[in-house]
Amino acid sequence: GRERMINMLELRPDWCLSRQRRWGVPIPGLYCTGCGELVLDERVAALARDLAAQKGTDAWFTEPIENLVPEGLACPKCGGNGFKRETDILDVWFESGVSHFAVLKRTEDGLVWPSDLYLEGSDQYRGWFQVSLLTSMALRGEPPYGKVLTHGWVLDSEGRAMHKSLGNVILPETIIERYGADILRLWATSADYRSDIILGDEVLGRNTDAYRRVRNTWRFLLGNLSDFDPAEHTVDRSGLLEIDRWALHRLAEVTREVTEAYENLEFYRVYHLLHNFCAVDLSAVYLDVLKDRLYCSATDSPKRRAAQTAIYVIADALARLTAPILVFTAEEVWEQLPGEREESVHLADWPDLTKWEDEKLAERWEHFLKMRDGGFSFNTFMEVFRSKGHNSLEAAVELIPDSKESYERLKLLGEDNLKDLFIVSSVTIGNPTDETKEQIEAPWIQYTILPKGENKVATTHVIGIDITKAKGEKCPRCWHVEELVDSPTDGPKVCKRCAEVLRRLG
Repeated sequence: GRERMINMLELRPDWCLSRQRRWGVPIPGLYCTGCGELVLDERVAALARDLAAQKGTDAWFTEPIENLVPEGLACPKCGGNGFKRETDILDVWFESGVSHFAVLKRTEDGLVWPSDLYLEGSDQYRGWFQVSLLTSMALRGEPPYGKVLTHGWVLDSEGRAMHKSLGNVILPETIIERYGADILRLWATSADYRSDIILGDEVLGRNTDAYRRVRNTWRFLLGNLSDFDPAEHTVDRSGLLEIDRWALHRLAEVTREVTEAYENLEFYRVYHLLHNFCAVDLSAVYLDVLKDRLYCSATDSPKRRAAQTAIYVIADALARLTAPILVFTAEEVWEQLPGEREESVHLADWPDLTKWEDEKLAERWEHFLKMRDGGFSFNTFMEVFRSKGHNSLEAAVELIPDSKESYERLKLLGEDNLKDLFIVSSVTIGNPTDETKEQIEAPWIQYTILPKGENKVATTHVIGIDITKAKGEKCPRCWHVEELVDSPTDGPKVCKRCAEVLRRLG
């Protein structure tokens, strides 16, 4: 709104400070009954102020005239001492324009001048924002506010502004009773408030769905931390798997972007950043991959504790990041998180996760995720495999990279980690030797990487893929297709990993 404010100031006409109306804030002036001279005196203003504090501003009009004339007051023109009151009132914009002096000077309330923020509708560029600026520049030589924030209007589902006369107003308490206060708060942050925003059952329904996705993410995180003590079970960075460190890198990125959005009062960005992180990075990728490790590994295995360490950091940070919006849900989460912590999430520090940022790791994982979820990706071929009546854990996958660089990248992650990433029973990586993109026979995965920064060229990568039915039998415990061995219990045969877990469980 900066340009809008500048244009209105440049084109502003003269400003009348008084109005001839029957109600409003009085101008504390007196007229000499002898010569008609207007007397403006600090002592008169002080009397008017004290009367208003005791009896309200109407006292200027209702009190006897003698109560408005300070002792010894005389007309500076003719010396007379008979007076009548001024009946004009202050223009409403003058009254509003000096409100910062009236309110922020009350140091006993802990308030200081200037204000951090002025918040109002977009029509106040010609009103409150502007007249406050004019009076402040005239009297103090600087603005009365650090920032100005404007918002549009609330519209109903048909795009009409909400008015009592139209009967289309939805009361906040009605929404809270039906959906809960956090849904109302989520709606208020979900759209760019600088424009008009729509409120109706359909919009609230979408926000409820988004809320459920975030809440269900927390349910999963908390459910898998039930036996985790941060003081005893936390794994250091070197003990985390690469996908754990990628998830924490993404959390650090999101935290930085969310913090920036809060500081810029872009709450709709906070909403979309956190919702996408829960729905895409966590639910669709990380937590999906994590289930096997959390459910099928031994309770105290290093890999499971590594997963718990990562999801503990994520759950803790998400509670802090969402607390200004989902104030009640974040507090619920805070109460359920393991470990010692502040009494309330609203008393906790803001998260600083810069130590988890790892750009080299992120660049490498961009390849893996594009290969897994991109437009012409692994999942495209897995859907064909599933359409034949199989599930992904029945699959054995061979990858044939198009270059030595691609081969080394895949080998660095390792076949076991790729198996977990793809949620299949086995992955093998073929050595490309003299293979080229042209020599790789279809089908193949193809994806493009758009590097960050300037003067970098997008690169397209091709990886041959062969998906077949895995050899072996389905383990009844983890559902992987493997060579089965006798179970340490008297139950059916299981894979070697599950046999070892069952032995450790006794």
